[in-house]
Amino acid sequence: MRFGTFHLFQWHESKSQPQVYAEVIEQVRLAEALGFDSVWLTEHHFSPYCLCPAILTTAAHLAALTKRVRIGTAVMVLPFYNPIVVAEETATLDILSNGRFEFGVGRGYQWLEFAGFDLPLEEARARFDESLAIILRAWTEEAVHYEGRFHTLRGVRILPKPVQKPHPPIWTATISPDGLENAGRRGSNILMSQAQSFGHLRRGLAIYRQALEAAGHAFHPGRVRLVRPTFVHDDLDAAVAMIEPHYRWFLHAQQAAVTPPEGRWELIPDQYRHYRENFPKLHQVDMATVRDEIAVWGPPQRCIERIALLRETLGVEYIVCQFTYGGMEQRLVLRAMERFATEVMPAFAAAPASSAGSAAVAGQGLAPTDR
Repeated sequence: MRFGTFHLFQWHESKSQPQVYAEVIEQVRLAEALGFDSVWLTEHHFSPYCLCPAILTTAAHLAALTKRVRIGTAVMVLPFYNPIVVAEETATLDILSNGRFEFGVGRGYQWLEFAGFDLPLEEARARFDESLAIILRAWTEEAVHYEGRFHTLRGVRILPKPVQKPHPPIWTATISPDGLENAGRRGSNILMSQAQSFGHLRRGLAIYRQALEAAGHAFHPGRVRLVRPTFVHDDLDAAVAMIEPHYRWFLHAQQAAVTPPEGRWELIPDQYRHYRENFPKLHQVDMATVRDEIAVWGPPQRCIERIALLRETLGVEYIVCQFTYGGMEQRLVLRAMERFATEVMPAFAAAPASSAGSAAVAGQGLAPTDR
């Protein structure tokens, strides 16, 4: 098993905007010191849900402050960008980080963001597919010729090229059944959301694996990275009581960003039907369900058992831990990170990384899918 940390940059009213960044920087530095394998940064716009719109700028800053830990985007929302700019900036980041960059991408899903950028939500999937296709070619070809729906390139030479060959690992964030099927069919690596129950994960990975195999691709643990709410505390009930107001703030902020005007969910296009069916229920989330079916919370031994269950039942070997939600005290977050690294991670230190998983990270499973 390997472990990363997930950083959402939530702007709770109890903290200033500079404080949000200062705390994430402290968490990232600690993650490297504690032996976490990677840190993952989120991108969102126009909402306290996430105060990190300039994700590559932030990643470059963190690359300069660290030496070993890998730095991932979770995710960069490709429809919002010119793909040539993304190709140039990510290649530059890969150089500056000495080949430590992990490229997590998605099509986006928040109504507020697409409205703010004056982009039709209906175009998200097509824009994503076209952008990622261009980025892949820009990284690997001397000059790119491309005729697309949104972009035309006539022999454009994109420099610099990434350090990692053939290019940085690509992870597509996906939670919907059709997204998982598309990912499997195209042989893509996937990054799975922190909000899904063990049961949903099991069903989703079954869809993904079936699609992989039908398309002639082999499944191995290195294809999947799984985000989980994580918190180490000796008393499970006390931990849940401590986290609940912050977790509910997180859910409320997310729902505010995804809800269309006047709650008219019929405005959400069919390609987002999974979101359309589930996001209106966010405020109904039961903390007992989160505790029992989603989170890795509680005493160290319980956390170990939960992770072992994920490994044994889902076949995953990489957990990305989300230690904090809106407004949590930094001292509690740092202490939970320390305890996880010293009391939970050692239980999995002897398990060797699969060679197939290493191959995936080195350059397999890189075709575009949708989020």
